[in-house]
Amino acid sequence: MCDSETEHQLKNAKEYIWGASFSAAPNRADAHEFLLAAEPVLLADSGNGDSDLIRRAYLNTLVMLFQFSDAYEFASIVLDNSPTDPSKLAVVDLYIKLVLHNEALAIIETTTTEFQSGEPSVLKLRDKCLKRHLYRPQKLENRESLGQLLRTLGKSTEHLEQKPKPKRSASSDKEYRIHPDADFADYVAFDIETTGFELYADIIEIAAVRIRNGIVIDEFQSFVKPERKVPPKATEVTGITDSDVETAPRIRHVLPLFIEFIGDDILVGHNAGRFDIVRLNRWARKCNLTINNSLFDTLPFARKIASHFDSKALGLLAQELEIPVGTLHRALDDARLTAMVFEKLRAL
Repeated sequence: MCDSETEHQLKNAKEYIWGASFSAAPNRADAHEFLLAAEPVLLADSGNGDSDLIRRAYLNTLVMLFQFSDAYEFASIVLDNSPTDPSKLAVVDLYIKLVLHNEALAIIETTTTEFQSGEPSVLKLRDKCLKRHLYRPQKLENRESLGQLLRTLGKSTEHLEQKPKPKRSASSDKEYRIHPDADFADYVAFDIETTGFELYADIIEIAAVRIRNGIVIDEFQSFVKPERKVPPKATEVTGITDSDVETAPRIRHVLPLFIEFIGDDILVGHNAGRFDIVRLNRWARKCNLTINNSLFDTLPFARKIASHFDSKALGLLAQELEIPVGTLHRALDDARLTAMVFEKLRAL
């Protein structure tokens, strides 16, 4: 393949990856299909700065599709091509799943000091290594795929063969089901997007979908003009720019409309108990408003049903449940996806 063709395919691959991650037109399935069909030259060191990004995306794709043997083999290619710190972490994440905790720790130590101090996921991955975290896919066929490789590596597969014991206690019930007697025929799934993860971040989008007997009958969505510029990182994640919110109403005008939309319905959100509702209530108090609706958080509920699920990501949970994932990190799409995830979890 000539250099110009390589350059062109690298550019296409990068656009697919960014599109899948940051709410552009292509979805994750498109990106995965493209990467799996990519020619080997895309995955080798072409001298192009994007090669590392492509290799990392390809490795993550193999892991997300539970192709563990291929992922393990490809991880050596990643490590042999002067990987960046983020690509090293992708290998670390795989190695933890393969019970290669010492090897994973050794890779973490090769990352730069600046990266280790500035990237929160480093601490989480190091903690998993030290605690000898054991990964257990939910589906039997995926456990069998992982188990086959673990046996080849001389690792125990006992954690795959044992059915995890669900944690059941009154306190854990309260974490995800504040309204224990509800039949959930009527509820509202919701989501917000913000300028950051800090408590005092501005809300830049609110959305909700009203569900009646498992069917979406109404939707609400509004951009919110923040008190400051939308940070580049927030735009990178959500795709929301300053121009999107420039003419949007302020939060004091949007919240009453949102509260009117949700009425007395139970609210269903993903990680909502620790993120969305906390920030909504903070802004509601500033606007002399109250949100007293009962709340059901799908994240702790999912972890109770499938104790191996330790990610906060809504998209990853949806993939675990075999729900098609399109655009992520936009409030309305995430609210719709939350409703689908909740309905699937209830059926398990």
